[in-house]
Amino acid sequence: MISISPQELERNADKKMNSWFFRQTSFDEAGDMFFKAANKYKIQRMFVESGKAFEKAADSYKKCGRIFDDVAQQYLEAAKAYKTVNHEDYVRCQEKAIDIEKQGGSMNRAAGHLMELAKVREGAGDFDGAIKNYTESCELYQIDDKNRSARRCQEQLAIIYSLHKKNYLKASELFETLGRSKLEESISRFNAKECWFKACICHLMTKDRNSVRDKLRSYEEMDPSLSDSYEKKLIESLCEAVDEADEVKSSAAVSNYDSVHRPDPWKTQMLLRLKDDIHKDDENSDL
Repeated sequence: MISISPQELERNADKKMNSWFFRQTSFDEAGDMFFKAANKYKIQRMFVESGKAFEKAADSYKKCGRIFDDVAQQYLEAAKAYKTVNHEDYVRCQEKAIDIEKQGGSMNRAAGHLMELAKVREGAGDFDGAIKNYTESCELYQIDDKNRSARRCQEQLAIIYSLHKKNYLKASELFETLGRSKLEESISRFNAKECWFKACICHLMTKDRNSVRDKLRSYEEMDPSLSDSYEKKLIESLCEAVDEADEVKSSAAVSNYDSVHRPDPWKTQMLLRLKDDIHKDDENSDL
């Protein structure tokens, strides 16, 4: 059996699209041909051509009245094809699929694809785009009552606001919201103190030391498990180090915490920033 090339499949599909007879049937058949061509291009690692063919399949299925899921799936396939070769086309096709899913009422699927898009944008350094997508994904998950997924979005937003945008007040608010949400579920309430800790670190970066102590007291009232925790001891020690511009005390406090709980990458970077700030304050106090 002779194998038809993807180029030939596309030409035949284009003829179907321009046919004056049996328009709806022609569009449907053309869509299937574009789909087959797109997959053949993908096997040949011709990803731009594959993406374009998937987009044509989506357009054909839309014209013949196929269901939302069929059209959205073609745009998602196009996005996958473009992902490694053209970031802008990847984003454009992913957004088209998401819009179609929202129109069709598939909020959970749209939220998942928004999160996927946000991660890609974050990895590409497009933090404003990532914030937009994580925010919308969180809202859709909340509409669909998927609270754990919504919390994952909130956590990523807090990380971006703190590490990349240096909007520490916004980040602390997000970590606090996340902590309150975790307290509401028995399975996650023991992880809430991690959120209080991160919220306090962000508050320390704002230079408003009194607010850190006030926040720590309010978190302890909500979550008694914070009372004798290593996290609380570290925050109290860091507050003293910041007040006294004492870099040695700051390093000792972090070292003591590190001996029991190895910090994750976020904590490591934020604690280093705080140490640098204390060092600068120390130097200024000597002038």
